[in-house]
Amino acid sequence: MNQTIKEIVEKVYVQQDFEFFVSSCAKKNDFINELLEVLKNKCEEIDVYTSTSEPAIEIRITVNTSNPKGIKIVYTTILIISKIVNSFYIQHEFDLENPDPDRMDYNLDSFRDEPYNKQQFKIEETIIDFLKNKDYFRLRYAEIEEVCPQIRKFRDEQESQMTVGNAIFMDFWELCNE
Repeated sequence: MNQTIKEIVEKVYVQQDFEFFVSSCAKKNDFINELLEVLKNKCEEIDVYTSTSEPAIEIRITVNTSNPKGIKIVYTTILIISKIVNSFYIQHEFDLENPDPDRMDYNLDSFRDEPYNKQQFKIEETIIDFLKNKDYFRLRYAEIEEVCPQIRKFRDEQESQMTVGNAIFMDFWELCNE
């Protein structure tokens, strides 16, 4: 586990510095509008989901739509920026109408942290360069899925396991509601 993340997770969930978590969730990231301005001409649509009671900002970017051989493919990139530690996660997705007459599902879709097309690659480069200049570091899928030992995802469940992604991008303990 990244040392900075390990320290923050221990601070919030082991030492129970809930005030740090809540105040971090309430802070505004002044550079978000600047990032959106940089991205707006490189994609079809951008939706921003942010709340003063959430530890992350989620930006959903519809990168482009393609229609090869009459099949509509929508490429989306999701950017999640943590407010409690200077880190971010990029997830690339695609969704297409299933042309198979024997289909079980009308859509085929998938995600990963590597781009599916060149437009997603260009968006990814832009995001990484921008956020690195703001002293943020990128987390990969394997890193956000890493389990935080001895920390439960839900306080009242014995079996649940907290992952790095749960700890820094979500408020499963509902600390902002207390």
